[in-house]
Amino acid sequence: MEKRLLFAALLSLGVLLLWEWVGPRPARRTSLPVPTPGAVVVPTAAASAPAVLPGAVKIVGTQEALTTIENDVARATFSNRGAVLTSFVLRKHTDDQKRPLELVRGLPDPSTKPLAVLFPGNLELTRLASGALYAVEKGPARTLTFRYGDERLSVEKEIRLGDGYLFDVEVSVAGPEFTVLVGTGLRNPTAGERESRYVMPATAVATAGNGLERIAAGKLTKEERWPLPAGGFVGIEDNYFLAAIAPRQPAAARFFPFPLPAGDPSAKPDALVSGGVSASGTLNARVFFGPKDVAILESAGGKS
Repeated sequence: MEKRLLFAALLSLGVLLLWEWVGPRPARRTSLPVPTPGAVVVPTAAASAPAVLPGAVKIVGTQEALTTIENDVARATFSNRGAVLTSFVLRKHTDDQKRPLELVRGLPDPSTKPLAVLFPGNLELTRLASGALYAVEKGPARTLTFRYGDERLSVEKEIRLGDGYLFDVEVSVAGPEFTVLVGTGLRNPTAGERESRYVMPATAVATAGNGLERIAAGKLTKEERWPLPAGGFVGIEDNYFLAAIAPRQPAAARFFPFPLPAGDPSAKPDALVSGGVSASGTLNARVFFGPKDVAILESAGGKS
């Protein structure tokens, strides 16, 4: 038990090193209204009709498809349905069945996936952005570009997987303020892991006024939002792994509760948390999906 606690402390130190990398500035935290039951990750009841974009160009994918880019340590798979990350496999880590470890939670709705674009307060536009088929182009140097456009919405996402566990993301949206999701939950823990007191459930973590703010999924009852300066980050972590997005310009941290119904009526439902960053126009960010290893986080923080 003492070894487990010591190891957990070292991993927490790793997240602190990541925080030093992104360099937080003072910020004030505010809360928004309680989310409407049944809305996947959109916290308000009203959903206004999407505005018409003047001079919009129609850009759409022809069929649903998966595209994979990979390096020595990770394999990332994207769907053009919502232009989201459906799988991020760590090739040098394994799960309880000795398979390469999957960090993306297996949820069916694309609006729960990493890199989904949401419009809090506008359920119709969120459904459009996360359900649309994007045109996809695979470029050099492990780069993917997704584009979707019609008279209601225009979205472009460029993703470049670097070396290690980092990738760069640029999301441009013609429309209202949007949120780019870092994910909902983390990994696919077994029943034994969920019941173990030594395994920390996926928890929200972000830079706040004087340090790191952590919110357990079971404690999150309404949307939380606070200003996030350039260099701040938003993430989902457990004992050993972290998914985080660090915008390169001022943005806002957002977290949403996500109660996951149990497939077995006798089983205890999972309380999950969704998190991301909100911006307008273009969001340029660095994303980390990987182990909370001190050396790896130090190496990630040392790159520009």
